This record gives sequence, structure tokens and C-alpha cells, in this order.
Amino acid sequence: MIYHIPFPFPVTFPIHIFGSEEVVSILDFILILILGMSSIYGFFKGFLTEVLSLLTWIIAVSVAYALGGQFEIIFEPILTSEVLRLWVSRLLILAFMLFIGGLASRKVSKAVGSSISGDMLIGLGFGFLRGLVLICLLMLILEDTQLYAEPIIQDAVFLEEAEQVKEFFYNLFLQYYN
Repeated sequence: MIYHIPFPFPVTFPIHIFGSEEVVSILDFILILILGMSSIYGFFKGFLTEVLSLLTWIIAVSVAYALGGQFEIIFEPILTSEVLRLWVSRLLILAFMLFIGGLASRKVSKAVGSSISGDMLIGLGFGFLRGLVLICLLMLILEDTQLYAEPIIQDAVFLEEAEQVKEFFYNLFLQYYN
């Protein structure tokens, strides 16, 4: 049975695009915010830092997805839900891998030097790619929860595109771990 979560505020917002009214969900705003913030951050950090960051994210998500099932045993006495144990272990592995990758990225970036404008523009593209990886991670988490069936998710305008992004990265990196 699916329980619907009551929200004290509207979960959809009507907007007018080219003369037609579209209903935009909170998930749409979250997806746009993830892509926008990651792209802007990438622009200011530059190409090299963004390449290292993107590689760190891809490796971290892959390792977390691959090893999450092996580390969920640690949380068995604490958490009763198997899905919750799996995602807690995956998120902890992800955080650890991002920390290690961030340290390595910082060392390499300091060794290479400062950014130039072309470096910043290419960094924008890699920031956008990192945003897509984050959307993939968000969609993987949402699909394992009951929240995915809620109207706040299902009414999203960009849900189909977000699922396509998830399928692309899943098929590219994660399908071998199931």
C-alpha cells in the first residue's frame, strides 16, 4: 500500500511557457538547481578541477554501488529496513570516496596552477556532467523509496529526462554490480 505524504504547501506550480501553461513540480526545481549550481561551480573551478571532480564522483558512485551490499551487514543491529541499510552504507562509502578524491584533486590542482578563461568554460561543461551524475544518484535513491510513486515526483515535467539520465549512467557504469 502506498501512503501519500500530505504537504502543507502546494507541490506543483503553474508557469506559462510559450503561451501554454505547464505545471512544474518541486522535483523539477531540484533538478534545475542541481544542474545550475554544479555548472556554475564548475565554471569558477576550471577544467582540471572539474575533470578530477567528475572522475571522483563517477568512481565514488560506482564503488558505493558495488560495495554497499557488503557493508550493509554492519548496520543490521541498528536498522531494520534492508533498503535503508543498503542506502546508508552506500552513502557512507560515497562520502568517504568523495573525501579521498577531494584531497587528491586538491593536491593535483595546486601542483598544476591557476585557471584561464578557456579552462573555466570547459569547466562549465564538466560541472554540467557532474550535475547529471548527481541527478542519476538522486533518481537511484528515489526509485528505492515509496516517495517515487507520489505526485510530487510523478507530476514532474523533467521526470522522463531524469530517468533517461539515470538509465544512461546506470547502463554505462552500474549494470555490472547487480
